[in-house]
Amino acid sequence: MTRDDRHVARGTERESNDTDDERSPMPVDRRSYLRLAGAAVAGAGLLTAPDVAAAATEYHGFTFSTTVDMVEDAGCDPTGGTDCSTIIEDAAADDTLLVFPEGEYRIANPVVLDGYTTVGVRGEGEATFAWDSGFDRNKSFAVEATDEFYYEGIDWDITAKNCAPGLYFEVDSRAHVEDLEVVGRGDGTANALNPFVRDPDGTAVIRNFVAKQGSDWDETGRVGALVFRESENVPRNVGTIRFEDCHMEEFENNGIYAAASGGPIQVVGGTYRNNNRASLRFSGPESFVEDAVVEADLSTVDPDSNATTTDNPVNLRPIWWQNSFGRNGGEIRDTEVVVAEGTNSAGGVVFRRQSGACTVRDTSIEIRADETPAVLGQRPDRDVFDPPFGITLDDVRITHTGDAGGFTLVETVGFFVNRDGTEITDSCLHATESGMNGLTYRDSTDCSITDTTIDVPGEQVVEEDAPVTTTDVNDDGPCPGGRGGKSGERPGKGPGGN
Repeated sequence: MTRDDRHVARGTERESNDTDDERSPMPVDRRSYLRLAGAAVAGAGLLTAPDVAAAATEYHGFTFSTTVDMVEDAGCDPTGGTDCSTIIEDAAADDTLLVFPEGEYRIANPVVLDGYTTVGVRGEGEATFAWDSGFDRNKSFAVEATDEFYYEGIDWDITAKNCAPGLYFEVDSRAHVEDLEVVGRGDGTANALNPFVRDPDGTAVIRNFVAKQGSDWDETGRVGALVFRESENVPRNVGTIRFEDCHMEEFENNGIYAAASGGPIQVVGGTYRNNNRASLRFSGPESFVEDAVVEADLSTVDPDSNATTTDNPVNLRPIWWQNSFGRNGGEIRDTEVVVAEGTNSAGGVVFRRQSGACTVRDTSIEIRADETPAVLGQRPDRDVFDPPFGITLDDVRITHTGDAGGFTLVETVGFFVNRDGTEITDSCLHATESGMNGLTYRDSTDCSITDTTIDVPGEQVVEEDAPVTTTDVNDDGPCPGGRGGKSGERPGKGPGGN
């Protein structure tokens, strides 16, 4: 990946990973060049305490009083010939930025940066951390007990055998991770990202994180980004985590799985495709998905993936709105959701017991798979969640060309159970297959449909102990193209956009 336009007490024991390295080779001309450069570094005897630059440097609001050139000052080998992990730990210090010139840097042991005020890691040109065989831990590169963490411009080569390293950071104030591409498929269960912010006013921004090959689907457990809990009733993350223009694909155990977050999770832009269980899985106040593409289409999986041949259960929900601590609310807006033919999925946008209210607006949902509802609103857990429980669809366009039936055992485009206060406004639903109903309500009160097209072969509205008020509901389909419901026009970005 070209980056000419880029903005730009430690562990005492380590586990050796000096096994056969089966990474895919880099191009011979560049590798030869880097080997010569590494020989020059070794000959210069630079593997000593670094001489560092004292001028202040700033990136994305992070200020560093000291900059260390990890080749010239610290002695890392830019050819990938020798391990750089210990050198990274030794060079790290408060208010210090570690800069890696273009090259490949071998990581043979876990890297732990612990107990700093501000620490940063930055690549110049095409810089890559090349991980040895045998890594399968969340804390392969870990930043702990630190106020501020900055990381930009260093890709990860994880093509070695049995290699699934993870980036873990737990900060008190803020973090910024940008331009990190994971090259290779994770062959293990450790998560690619484990982000945590301990201050409710703190923020982590993860921008342009790319992992298109996800993980081995015969192994269960690896998540694109996992926010797990401190204990059964206590969240570990309480700050805001924001994903901007990221691309996560083909993870066996969710793309972004942050249902256990105690703070907002925000997704702005990006592509999330073919992640088992769910591509996006979280909810809560100030949480949202905006301007994203979220797809389930197994016909597009990488030829080297075993996603279509695995014996593990496959259920690709694009969005699963969920929170483990009763955090209610959030929005899905200006987003495209697709479930393609031949894909097993419980639904395009799914609300199960661990979810309360949510607003979906200015969004398109396209279902081409059989037996798959576009929106599935199951009965909420009223012992955990306080009202409201309603799901609002505002200017939403739904097209459904798959057969009826399936997970809900109800032949319907949208299904709402015990979801009092559900409102459908200025939207359009269109289904083509025989027997498919429009919207089904069960055991719900105060539900309404207004200024909406429901063009389906079956009944427009099915009421099962759930009276629904309808105003200006018509069957003038099919729906126009584009995002949004009746207008088909793509609205401008709301607050929080790029």
